Amino acid sequence: MKNILTLLFICLTVCSAYSQKDTTKTQNLKSSVFANIYAGFYYGLNENSSPRSAFNMPTAILGYKREISEKVNAIILYDVTRTTNFGYTDSSGISGYFEGSKYTAFLKMAQIDWKIKKFLELSVGQMLNEQYLTVQDKWWDHRYVDVTFQEKFKFGMPADFGARLKYTYKDKIRFSLTAVNGEGPFKYQDADARFLFSGNIEYLPSEKIMVKLYCDHQTIKADSSSVRSAVSVFAGFRNKKVMAGAEYNLLQNVDFTDNENNDYSGISLYSGYKINWKTEVFGRFDLFSLVTGLDNVNYYIFGFQYTPAPAYNISINFRNYTPANMPQLFANFGIKF
Repeated sequence: MKNILTLLFICLTVCSAYSQKDTTKTQNLKSSVFANIYAGFYYGLNENSSPRSAFNMPTAILGYKREISEKVNAIILYDVTRTTNFGYTDSSGISGYFEGSKYTAFLKMAQIDWKIKKFLELSVGQMLNEQYLTVQDKWWDHRYVDVTFQEKFKFGMPADFGARLKYTYKDKIRFSLTAVNGEGPFKYQDADARFLFSGNIEYLPSEKIMVKLYCDHQTIKADSSSVRSAVSVFAGFRNKKVMAGAEYNLLQNVDFTDNENNDYSGISLYSGYKINWKTEVFGRFDLFSLVTGLDNVNYYIFGFQYTPAPAYNISINFRNYTPANMPQLFANFGIKF
């Protein structure tokens, strides 16, 4: 009987110690609520801007991230934009127009990440687009001023529903394969159920340099040879003082009609220089064009940024579109918390 009691005491002690260890491990898991608010004001320097001046709120984000275990985490993110905007014809044949609120909250990201191995990760849910949001947007790092080239000129959806497998090699090479619906964050999968498949590879020879290649492919129907595809090449350099980025983007057969007038291309060059930890000057040049060479659009941004407090940025910047000739002066405010 004494031996049984001794054995029982040892078992209870071991179980208690294991439980305390597991509880400590659980307590070390992190969770966080975060938000971004981007506000602005602009004034058109001629009469080509309509309206000529206005306050705006291009982005207001609210998110929550939770580590479920050492290998599993989840993130959910809501953004604000106009989600409803379409024309229609009623039963009498009269054309109408409906526009939803320009400040409607929508699900931008709802992603579960499972680190199968140290070098291999599986993600499912609604994921941000690797075409431009996961690298170029962060490298540019002035989203509160304006979005990057591909988002501005609609080269791809910001997010979509699907799955992604990512392989990492020694923190220098990241390679991922993704399958998504191809309809973006605002729609269900269409009746043809043709997925968009993409591949993305990132190479970091050092902490200061990154090279990235993204490609995707989507057919409209099973019996159709019509293919929509996108290619994006990016290279960037960054140190404590200087940021520079360059990208080339090609979008072919936008509406699946195999018409050369539906092939778009463009380049974007951007750079910034930190005068001190509070002040930065930056600039950007975008060239958007049809592959046929018609209807080119040049877009410029030049300005400076002041950081009165960590995570709070203020920018005064000048922008212009040509040949539309729309010079504008902006004041932008961005905070992350």
